[in-house]
Amino acid sequence: MKTWGKYAGLAALLLMALALVISSIHQRWSMVAWILLALAGVWGGIWVWMESGNIRRWMTTKSFRYGSSTMAFILVILGILGLVNFIAGRHNFRWDTTQAKLFSLSPQSKKIVKSLRDELRVKAFFRPSYQQPVRDLLEEYAHQSNRFTYELIDPDLNPDLVKRYHIETYETIVLEYGNKIEKITKATESDITNALIRVLQQGEKKVYFTTMHGEPGLDDEESGGINHAKTKLLAENYQVASIFLAEQARVPEDCSVLIIAGPKKELLPNEYQIIEHYLERGGRLMVLLDSDQPDLSTLLKPWGFEIGDNTVIDISPMGQLFGAGYAAPLVTNYPDHPIMQDFNLMTIFPRVRSVGPGKQPPAGVSVVSLALTSNFPNSWGETRLTERVKFDEGEDMKGPVSIAAAAEKEVTPPADSSANDTTAATRKARIVVFGDSDFITNGYFQFQGNGDLFLNAVNWLAEQVELIAIRPKQIEDNRISLTTQQSLLIFWLGVVFLPLAILTIGVVIYLHLR
Repeated sequence: MKTWGKYAGLAALLLMALALVISSIHQRWSMVAWILLALAGVWGGIWVWMESGNIRRWMTTKSFRYGSSTMAFILVILGILGLVNFIAGRHNFRWDTTQAKLFSLSPQSKKIVKSLRDELRVKAFFRPSYQQPVRDLLEEYAHQSNRFTYELIDPDLNPDLVKRYHIETYETIVLEYGNKIEKITKATESDITNALIRVLQQGEKKVYFTTMHGEPGLDDEESGGINHAKTKLLAENYQVASIFLAEQARVPEDCSVLIIAGPKKELLPNEYQIIEHYLERGGRLMVLLDSDQPDLSTLLKPWGFEIGDNTVIDISPMGQLFGAGYAAPLVTNYPDHPIMQDFNLMTIFPRVRSVGPGKQPPAGVSVVSLALTSNFPNSWGETRLTERVKFDEGEDMKGPVSIAAAAEKEVTPPADSSANDTTAATRKARIVVFGDSDFITNGYFQFQGNGDLFLNAVNWLAEQVELIAIRPKQIEDNRISLTTQQSLLIFWLGVVFLPLAILTIGVVIYLHLR
């Protein structure tokens, strides 16, 4: 009888294991699996009946009491974990532990998704083996707004949809918003967010960069060019072009923002007149000056800007940590302004001059600082830059020094307003001035918040406030390079020694307690 009891218990375990294997293979509980599970229950009952005497004796032993206490403790722990999982399933909380927050959306992406007024439908044409990463990313977007819906589609199984949306390659994402459709072939946050911007915007806004005054080239990919800035503007659905104002009668009607970036020569008198005429009609202007270069005071002082004839020095330890020289202030102090909304990144400005509000701004003009250097004595505006810099009382400007400012004025466009003016009776002319143009060049554009600051300023000028935010980050290569000796040391410590030590300790304890 004892032998048959053992066989019955063994049969019950085998049948139960077989039922679990079959259900796992078919990913459902089939009729065969249920029959095997029922037979396992029958044989288990036979085992309990035949071994009842042994079971009762075992339940009176000390080991059973200890074991039942341990089992009860395990069941309590499992119950708590189940409760936590139940609550987490209904109150979703996400925590990204990566240094650059690579697995959570950027503030800009969240802001754009939350601004949806109608349903945005996303169809991702991905083969099954490639769907999981894009599913995770699209789920992050959907988590921000119930107006963002997505669907993963296997192109091979849905030829009708492939034909309907003119899908030419695998891994294509289609965004539908109203009657607008945008298609992309890269499943990155940057590409999806830029596609969102394109489908949400009505038409494109145009940014003009002045030329023929020594400004850096829009298509120059060297460190001193501004090709990166142009590329990012195009990604945010702006049209970008260069313009020589001296050949124009007026600023083009389709100009949303006019940018004068690092002129090394003075503007001609008629160019000043064209820009002043543009601002009087509610134009939007950005000026990026440089130390020891033309300060354009003729244009800017009437708008309440104070342009310093100096070079800002910052000897604070923070800048030294990033290798910034004393003539390249590292800035973290940003006064309250829509351009700086939720802006918490560092920016660097090589050889920057002071730019701030004048003591008495003209009537109707509001001028505020955008960026300040560190406090004195770490920072000041140096009027006579030499190899050995020192603050000269009465000549130099004490820190914190303003190096960027924005002005705004409500104007009434004349009756002959051009098409780039709004139909409203009044509109706001806006100007943003930086004391440095190098921070938007290719060599510095991607440093911390430089690019975001420039793009936020353009968006504020163009009244694209929903785009003012920190943009999607790029994945950084943080791999650790190890020598052969270091790799072997990690292998022997982590793979061999530690597991062997744990096993040895376990054996010693077991032998000691026997």
